[in-house]
Amino acid sequence: MRRTSCLWLWCVFLWLCLLGWSCADERRPASTTTRDARVLDAVADAARDAAQPMDAGDEDGGFEDASVPDVGVPVISACRAPEGTLPDQQVAHVGLGGSVTCAVYASGAVRCLGTNTEGQLGDGLASHMSCPSQSDCSLTAVQVAEIRDGLDLEVGNTSCVRRPFGVSCWGLGSQGALGDGVASHDRCGSFDCSRVPVTVAGLGAVIQLEVSDYGHACARLESGKVACWGANADAQLGDGLMSHETCDWAGGYECSRAPVEVADLSDAVELTVGGFHACARRPNGHLVCWGHNVFGQLGDGSTADQYRPVEVLGISDAVEVEAGYCHTCAKRANGEVLCWGWDTYGQVGAAASDSCGGYACALSPQVVRGLADVVDLSSRHTHTCALHSTGRVSCWGNNQYGELGDGLTSHEACANGDCSRAPVEVAGLNDVAEIEAGGFSTCAVRSNCEVWCWGNNPGHLGDGTTTSHGLPARATAF
Repeated sequence: MRRTSCLWLWCVFLWLCLLGWSCADERRPASTTTRDARVLDAVADAARDAAQPMDAGDEDGGFEDASVPDVGVPVISACRAPEGTLPDQQVAHVGLGGSVTCAVYASGAVRCLGTNTEGQLGDGLASHMSCPSQSDCSLTAVQVAEIRDGLDLEVGNTSCVRRPFGVSCWGLGSQGALGDGVASHDRCGSFDCSRVPVTVAGLGAVIQLEVSDYGHACARLESGKVACWGANADAQLGDGLMSHETCDWAGGYECSRAPVEVADLSDAVELTVGGFHACARRPNGHLVCWGHNVFGQLGDGSTADQYRPVEVLGISDAVEVEAGYCHTCAKRANGEVLCWGWDTYGQVGAAASDSCGGYACALSPQVVRGLADVVDLSSRHTHTCALHSTGRVSCWGNNQYGELGDGLTSHEACANGDCSRAPVEVAGLNDVAEIEAGGFSTCAVRSNCEVWCWGNNPGHLGDGTTTSHGLPARATAF
């Protein structure tokens, strides 16, 4: 089986960005999810109140397909729009990729803007012409087709929205990340894609959704089980199997076009997906991870890929977990934030002393200094941000495009440019309700539901330009 490398694909990723391709969002994830787990649980509770349990008591591990009409499950948001704002104008959640941004509105509608070379806008069209020097890109937010009941979303080259009774995805499909079991949809250049949402096969109601920028996605189910689909060349599906089917990415790629159950995991209370790995938090505060591990991002003290979940060493009181491209972070019950894995861009937030193939890494969790009152984390690619109880935001890691948000361009020297191994405060924001780290950019939803973004800007930061900026600016497109 062909093995992929974080480092090799990172070089490809940078090259595609320079060519104007979509270099989209590992949520955060959004998500983890990039949102406070309590907000997600509130959404989940609303969904459960409106629907019968999807797989409770399912002894054989199957996924029940529930095709049920919309019953008006409310969208739960951490922000509050000014009085009189119509639901179709009020942003509830935002999802950020490397070159596409989408928002779920209080009405359940989903709108996206940015690059559309792989169908990422989801409106069914193959031509948007408002971005300079790009053949298919929109500086204005367009309506994703057929979605009026979105609850939460994850954005990348493949984007997915969580709905009351399932998950729908659109965009790049060459690695099976659309999850509908179908091998051919539309064609975006030489790749399979879907320009409109398709339904992920057999999931039913989902509590939490996570999408990687690199071709796989996972869902946390009511039962505590986790199902994953898409790319599996680096064991990221976690079901213990090395062979499912071959997808057409890069001439042949191990994948599963439909969800498979992660092995040895039936009690997940939180889920996060990285570039080629994934992690889950258990009720007892322990963390397990699986997939690619060349930089120690699984936290088990090794650099061996793992086809089944393995426990992160030294953490037994985690209350949140967030995976970036090839690093992982967690918050402990005492408020400490720890990170481990790849550290070439300072994304571990500490001086990593290990070496993984000649590159800086941390094989065990390291404390990120200088953080207090953290209520939420968001990791993507090579930077991480922390939301504080004060409404302020701190970020660390790569600052090549100003994604740290403090307006400075000289912190310390890392590979390919500026970075900070210590958290720096995002300038001008003191009322943030939700934070979302993307590929080389970051967005925040403020308490009044305004969206503000900063960093690399091929057209997806919502300010009507393709000008990158290292300070937050309002995304008026939302």
